[in-house]
Order: sequence, then structure tokens, then C-alpha cells
Amino acid sequence: MTFIRYIIIQLFAYGIDMESFYLIITGTSHGPIAGNIAGKLLAGIFAFLCHRHITFHSAETGSVWRQALRYFPLLAIMTPVSSAVLAVLLKWISHPVPAKIAADIICVAITYFLSRNFVFTGNFVPGVTEKTADKAQV
Repeated sequence: MTFIRYIIIQLFAYGIDMESFYLIITGTSHGPIAGNIAGKLLAGIFAFLCHRHITFHSAETGSVWRQALRYFPLLAIMTPVSSAVLAVLLKWISHPVPAKIAADIICVAITYFLSRNFVFTGNFVPGVTEKTADKAQV
């Protein structure tokens, strides 16, 4: 069920990503790579909040700041990865929109695995949850 929630939210985030991408490449002088970066940033903010509250239900068990400090570096890593894949695919796919779709499909499984296992976990020390760690600090 978590994966299904993840995919549904990613579809909404992807709408934000793709719309931003398309508006930037058609409405400005910026190319596909700049559009990809801007779209990923906007979609990433939306996806972080939704995954935190809906997909992984970690709003109650995890510190928003700790999760953000894990999620946004992941986004910062995956954006150039996605852009690199996009740049490679643009050599074979002439239109940027289908090339972007293909690049993002390639990257979504990696992002899900990393988000599930490293970002939205309640455990930052083996066997100790943030909730118990926070109580111990008080």
C-alpha cells in the first residue's frame, strides 16, 4: 500500500514537474536541462510534504527538519542524475517531453527505495526512534 500511495503522489508531483518543465522550455529562452531542474525543485517540495504526511505517515514519528535534511540532498543528487539521463536520451529522442518522461521513469524506483529506507524512517540510530530519542533529550 505504501508503494501505491508513493506512486499516486508522484503522479501529482510529476504533473507539477512536467508543467513547470514545459512552461520553461516553451515560454522562456531556457532549455530542457534548466526546465528539468526547476520542475524537479517545485515538485520536490510538494512531494516531500505529501510523502511525509501521506505516503510514509512519518509526520508523527520523524522530525521534519531531519527528514528535510535527508530528502533535499537526495533531491539535489537525483536532479542531476535525472538531467544526465535526460541529456543522454535527448541524443536518441528528439522531442524533450518524451525524453523527460523516459528519464523520470528510470529514476523513480531509485528515489522510492532511498526515500523509504533513508529519509522517512523513524529510526536514525538502530533500535532508537526519533520519538524515544526526543523524550530522552528532555
